[in-house]
Amino acid sequence: MKISKDFPNGQTKFLGLIGFPIKHSLSPQIHNYLFRKYSLNYIYGCFEVRHLKEAVKGLFNLGFVGFNVTIPYKEKIISYLDRVDKEAEVIGAVNTVRVNGEGLAGFNTDGRGFLKSLEKFSFTPQGKAVLILGAGGGAKAAATYLAKAKVKRIAVYDIIYKKSISLKNRIEKFFPKTEVITLKEKKEISLREFDLVVNATGVGLKKEDPSPIKLEGAKKHLVVYDLIYNPLLTSFLKEAKKKKLLAINGLWMLIWQALEAEKIWLGINFYKEASTIYQILTRYLRKC
Repeated sequence: MKISKDFPNGQTKFLGLIGFPIKHSLSPQIHNYLFRKYSLNYIYGCFEVRHLKEAVKGLFNLGFVGFNVTIPYKEKIISYLDRVDKEAEVIGAVNTVRVNGEGLAGFNTDGRGFLKSLEKFSFTPQGKAVLILGAGGGAKAAATYLAKAKVKRIAVYDIIYKKSISLKNRIEKFFPKTEVITLKEKKEISLREFDLVVNATGVGLKKEDPSPIKLEGAKKHLVVYDLIYNPLLTSFLKEAKKKKLLAINGLWMLIWQALEAEKIWLGINFYKEASTIYQILTRYLRKC
């Protein structure tokens, strides 16, 4: 669908992101950059949603081609979909919805985006031990794809212990060869045991937030990954850099999951744009 001179127009198709809160999102910059560059008659926007059921009905009735889902709705959205892709079913969370004549179909591109971002930094999960902080939608996607990539062990810590147990049970159900342990308290964490630690909590979204855990006793080759991308350097990543550990923010994951979503919605592979988008977003965030 090529852009006409009077774009947007009566043929413009709509996509977007729903969640709450959502003002910090960079998703519109990614998708609208692609639409402009390739002269595609689409617009992507952000929508803060307080009532999920009504919002989903509204997007469908307004003729949206699809939409992304973020905190706190990645798990709740499943109840309002007509079908869910197998990978999203395994993860237990949906971040991408495609809308067509068959209804609403749910997918999860977070896990694939997470794994591709690790590949970018030459980290091979197979045989490694991983600590995941948090047990929500992002943690589920990361844990699922790490198990799929044959990590040796996954340890999960969440302040709500039953969420850790739920994630453990899910991974063990689909990946019985992966050892999964749950930690009740932070004092049970010994970083000497891990090759990768992933912050999948919201601790760090505010610049004044402390590090979710201290990095004392970490291996020299420990990789510290924070799914947060704004700010670019959370307290967690700053501490990792001080200790000369490899520190990765969530920006590459954000970009790769967005490109995977475009493939689902439009059937177009924009992978070659990943590095350019990364540069654009990094410049933007440094000005914030």
